[in-house]
Amino acid sequence: MSENNKISFKRQSRILAFQAIYINSLNPQPVDELILFSWTNSIPAHVYKFAKELTKKTLEGEEKIINILKEKMKNPEYDKISEVEKSILKISLCQLLFFPKIATPIVIDEAIELAKSFGGKNSYKMIHAVLDSINKNLSSYKQG
Repeated sequence: MSENNKISFKRQSRILAFQAIYINSLNPQPVDELILFSWTNSIPAHVYKFAKELTKKTLEGEEKIINILKEKMKNPEYDKISEVEKSILKISLCQLLFFPKIATPIVIDEAIELAKSFGGKNSYKMIHAVLDSINKNLSSYKQG
C-alpha cells in the first residue's frame, strides 16, 4: 500500500471518529451503537478499525482530554467554542496522548483539515494554536 493510501484511509477514519464524537456530544449513546457508524454506507475494514479505535479511546479518555483543553484554553473559552471544534480537538488530543506512533505534525495537520472542512471560517486557526500549545507540554500531560 502506498503512503497516499495510508493517509487517505487514516483521514477517512478520522472523519468518522470526528462525526461519532460530534453525534455523541449532541445525543449521547452507548459506544457500541456509536461505533457502528450507521450514518454512512459500508466502510472498508481498515478504515473501520482505526475509526473504531479512535472513537473508543477518545470517549474513554474524554474526561482527561476535556480537562487538558479547559486548562489550556482557560475554561470560559472552551465553553464558548462549537461542538464541531470541541469534537475535532478531542480526537486530535486523543491521538497526541494515546497514539504515540502517529507523528504530532500529522495529527495537527489533519485537525486543521477537519476544521477547514467542517468548522467555521477561522476554526482551523484556533485549533492549530490550541494543539500547538498543548504539544509544547505534551510529555507532562501524558504522565498526568
